[in-house]
Amino acid sequence: MNMKLIRLTTLYPSYIQNFYTRNPQLKSESFEKQQSRIHYDAFGWADFWSHSLKPFGFEVREIEMNVKPLQLAWARENNIRFNTKRWIYDIAEAQINHFKPDVVFIHELRGTTAAWIRRIRERISSIKLIIGWYGAPILDTSVIKECDLMLSCIPEVVTQLRDEGMNAHHLNHAFEPRILERIDRKHDRHIDVSFIGQIIRSSRFHLAREKILLEILKKIPIQIYTPSAHIPVSKKMTTPVRYAAYYIIQALKHLSVPEQTLQKIPGLRNAAILHEKPLLFVNPQLKPYLSKEVYGLEMFQVLHDSKITWNNHIDISKDSASNMRLYEATGVGACLITDWKPNIQNLFEPDTEVVTYRAADECTEKITWLLENPEERLKIAKAGQLRTLREHTFSQRAKQLRTIIDTYLSKQ
Repeated sequence: MNMKLIRLTTLYPSYIQNFYTRNPQLKSESFEKQQSRIHYDAFGWADFWSHSLKPFGFEVREIEMNVKPLQLAWARENNIRFNTKRWIYDIAEAQINHFKPDVVFIHELRGTTAAWIRRIRERISSIKLIIGWYGAPILDTSVIKECDLMLSCIPEVVTQLRDEGMNAHHLNHAFEPRILERIDRKHDRHIDVSFIGQIIRSSRFHLAREKILLEILKKIPIQIYTPSAHIPVSKKMTTPVRYAAYYIIQALKHLSVPEQTLQKIPGLRNAAILHEKPLLFVNPQLKPYLSKEVYGLEMFQVLHDSKITWNNHIDISKDSASNMRLYEATGVGACLITDWKPNIQNLFEPDTEVVTYRAADECTEKITWLLENPEERLKIAKAGQLRTLREHTFSQRAKQLRTIIDTYLSKQ
């Protein structure tokens, strides 16, 4: 049976700014042309699901809800009226209504609200299933409860959701092989050791990552590419205040103070509508190792150009290897060194296809050995890439997703 699926997502604001700074002429182009260029740049999941699900009987539309030039172009081309203060939700709702999907897959739940999810379910009768994705902490659990089915790359999260009565399934991340056609694979591997990703100083995020990284950096320099590298001074100064305001608001909510009342409190109005805790910026001790953030194809090129790329999992994935970097790095042929987890052998052969470590000292020893033994390093990188291209592509995940959706709908 053929089905129509729409995937909702939001992109990092820093990526959106970066993309349109590099492509300023695109702002005046059509929706189709803008989205095509964004998808080609391969940020996040791009068009990977729409491409891979097509052979499995899905017609897919991707909606990047918070990309304003893109969304305004669609609204303009389709004569859509919207509230300028709610353009993100109004235009996305119009797109969903226009496409009339069977399935709505919300990749970034933190970009939506429970009320809006209920609204689209009530107003768009074609929707048979709403799926949510849980790959990082979601503090506003009300959005989770509005989904029929939750997917997560983290087994611990799946167990937690099921224990809470949710219908949840495990689905690993993947690699999109078309990326190999878009990067320079003949480029010299001139970066000794890289790390690309977030270092968010908050519980359930990257406290363990920061701690072990600081230990490794005492002996091994790592070139760190992170969105936190260049935070405006104004934001650094206001974040502690916003952080404190968030907790005051949460305490008041716990005392059942209505949200409408909270929004009228001077100085706390903005915090009252925060569904997520403001995040503390990167540790100042890491500053000497920070490089500018890289996204999309630029990120994949940096991974390819790295002799070794380092990985460490988010705190909520304490016992499982689960993040995107496992597949992004190996997919482009980088030698990946990653924290050991009990399930890693189900994904890659440890120290044959990827290199694993359990502590900072072991990590520094293995990095040193890999740098001193380039032939063995390249052998591991090649084996890891072959494993990813054989077993960890979006095509394989699309088959799994089709089965999950069919199983759910057959029970309705």
